[in-house]
Amino acid sequence: MQIVTMMMAIAGLASGATVRLPPGPQPFVEIRGQTFNPPVTIVADGADVAGVRIWNSTGISWKGGTIRAPGGRDAPAPNNRGVDVVRSHKVNFSGVTFTDAKGAFLASDSDDIVVRNSHFLRVRSDGIDLAGTSRVLVEGNNFEDFRPVRSIGVRGQPNFVDGDHPDAVQIWATSAQPAVTDIVVRNNIIRGDLQGINTFGPSGDGHRRIVVENNQILISYPPGVSVWNCMDCRVRFNTIETIPGARFHANSTFKGSTGQFCANRIVDVPRNVGNLPC
Repeated sequence: MQIVTMMMAIAGLASGATVRLPPGPQPFVEIRGQTFNPPVTIVADGADVAGVRIWNSTGISWKGGTIRAPGGRDAPAPNNRGVDVVRSHKVNFSGVTFTDAKGAFLASDSDDIVVRNSHFLRVRSDGIDLAGTSRVLVEGNNFEDFRPVRSIGVRGQPNFVDGDHPDAVQIWATSAQPAVTDIVVRNNIIRGDLQGINTFGPSGDGHRRIVVENNQILISYPPGVSVWNCMDCRVRFNTIETIPGARFHANSTFKGSTGQFCANRIVDVPRNVGNLPC
């Protein structure tokens, strides 16, 4: 169901140009089928934008502002997404507040993506989803105050209703891009009612060269860092702790992976192999 009622075409988009959005509420922004070389820069400081869609495009740098889902976090897809990047390249978001979305930032079948120095808050499910997307930097972001819908009942029992499984960052392969490679997730702060950094979902031909380093993770769900089926990968120097009162301990797993998984502080699971020195 499509409930977007207003859409803005940004005037002045051109290779190498800098375009400024006016402050205050702004309608949904779509960039489709455009290539900017050198990239266009969109400065959105003070703007509050009701969703961004970038499809089949190259060379976009977005700076500042607030981006929320056009229908809010409880709307049906795709109107519960803040940013939707599809089959696009060289897309950079920095200094953005992502909020009021079920999925704040989704990049699928894309490459050369950067999300840096941004704030994710009041998100219902995932902060950043990377589906079939390679050559990515996720750095210096803050994920907090997530608001998932909880499960009702007991799994496997009658009347069980599954809830959200919120991740700060989730990575998986797609049929179009079965090999996900060269992703760096570092220096982020993740805290609250959510999971951490995980490669849950289809692994396709296997992941390669995923680096998860120097993240501070304080969460209520068990998966702190889960890097599975990943070759030549590194998970180092992360601190992973459980929020007081959580039902399960925050942990890390590296099933089917090779590389370096060491020098972490998995506080509540001291015997985890990821705590060993490098």
